[in-house]
Amino acid sequence: MASIFSVHSQAALYNIARIVLDGVGDQAKEWSEWTGVAYHIRRRLSAEEQAAVGPAIDLRGTEEAIRRYEACRFVINREAVKLAKEELGPLPPAC
Repeated sequence: MASIFSVHSQAALYNIARIVLDGVGDQAKEWSEWTGVAYHIRRRLSAEEQAAVGPAIDLRGTEEAIRRYEACRFVINREAVKLAKEELGPLPPAC
């Protein structure tokens, strides 16, 4: 999945998300969503990609999700941090 958030237009965000996913997954099994703030493109992995990485899982609310958030929170803007925290759910006070 590619989720792109910034001050760019909806069309620009769509194009950026498409570029990020270039060469990944099965384009025939793709769906997109414009939230008014961010553009999300979700794409199923190809059979070969799925075999290499294993089954897809929902990381929300897991320790891995928190580790991923911690790894990038200093390089994303405040609004994106807010959205990430909403997806993660309750975080330790230091976050």
